[in-house]
This record gives sequence, C-alpha cells and structure tokens, in this order.
Amino acid sequence: MTAVLLAFAVALFVAVLRGALGRGEVGYDAGLYLDSARRWLALGDFYYPAQFAGPYRAEGTVMLYPPLALYLFVPLSILPRIAWWVIPLGILAWHVWRCRPAWWAWPIITACLATVPSAAIVTYGNSDLWSAAFIAIGCRRPLASWALAVKPSVLPLALLFARERRWWLGSFVLAVLALPFWAMWADYLAVMRNLQSAGLLYSLNALPWLAVPAIAWVSRSRPKQAILETKEDAAGMRSR
Repeated sequence: MTAVLLAFAVALFVAVLRGALGRGEVGYDAGLYLDSARRWLALGDFYYPAQFAGPYRAEGTVMLYPPLALYLFVPLSILPRIAWWVIPLGILAWHVWRCRPAWWAWPIITACLATVPSAAIVTYGNSDLWSAAFIAIGCRRPLASWALAVKPSVLPLALLFARERRWWLGSFVLAVLALPFWAMWADYLAVMRNLQSAGLLYSLNALPWLAVPAIAWVSRSRPKQAILETKEDAAGMRSR
C-alpha cells in the first residue's frame, strides 16, 4: 500500500510540475515572497498599492503576510533561491527519519503526500513548506511552534504544542519581535480589511501536508531512545 501511494505521489508531483513549467509558474510563491522582501529592503514597501485602494482578491501580485514574515523572507532573499526548498524539506526529512514512524503510519504519511495541494506546495514553493518544518521543530521544542505566526492562517496549530508552561513564553517573544515593525501593523490590518475571498479556512487544503510531521511524531517507534533522552535531560537538570 505504501509503495503504491508513494508511486502515485511521485506521479502526481510530476504532473503538477509539468503543468507549472508550461505556465512558467514553478517557484511562483517563493518568488513573490523573496521579491517582496527585496522590495521592502530597497523601498520600505512590503504591501502593494492595489491592496490599499479597495477590495481585492488573493491572487496575482499581493502580499498577505504579516510583518513578522520578514524575519523569514529577508534572510532567504539573500541566500541562493534553492535554499527556500532545501532547508525546510531537509528539516522535515530529518524529523521523519529521526522519528522512525511505525509501519502503520507510512500509508497515512504517503497518502498525505499524494494530494494535489501537497504537490503544489512543493512546486510553487508555498510558505507551508516552512510551516511543516516549524511543526517538525515544534514537536521537539514546543516553543518553536510560535514560528507559525509567520502565516496566521496556520497559527492555531501552535495550540497543539501547549503542553509545557514555557510554551506561553512564546507569546511574549512574539510580541517583542513584532515591536520593530510597529508602523507596519496598521498597513497589514488595512490590506487584510480589503481582502476578499479568503477566510479562516484559507489553509485548510494544506492540512495533509502539515500533518506529515505530526503523524511521524505521534507514531515514532524509538521509545528506548526517548527514555534515554529524558533521563539525560533529568540528569542535566540535577547537575545544574
């Protein structure tokens, strides 16, 4: 079953990739994010005039991300463009490998990958590449799940990691990180107010892709190592 689903996922990705190549759209989303970051560095403008002029739709050249996204977009706009894919996919692959998912989880994971939205996320370089990476890191370091604030439509998923009291410190860190962009928040609220055809379910079709790191974590089959790591952490705390 896993092999069949994986073959289907590969075939689906190739089909989506070919379609995007024919339309010149491969990496379109990534290009928009990184070009907007360069535009902000050069001119101080992150959002586009049409977004302030009146109602607009979530298509074409628009920027829907909060100022906090610049913490991600700006460094990546300086690195080689391929880094936009290599880093988050590398984190996701490392996470799954470290988890050693149980046998029953593999058909579920491959089924999540064998969807058009998942193939499109990779092909277009959508920011959900990074959302999945943040979830993978959050499984091990819950505080890191606050990085999902880069894309507010997936931020509610951070609540899944609220198992430690320290997790709530992330809201304070987030507030501090938001302060340097205080003048841009009014612009962000204005462009969100004018936005049409998008809502709370904007990222619903990305859930299969975002579920991959969570499924790998829940089904991890290395209990002995987990116990050893817990003992090591406890020993380290006592030594302090």
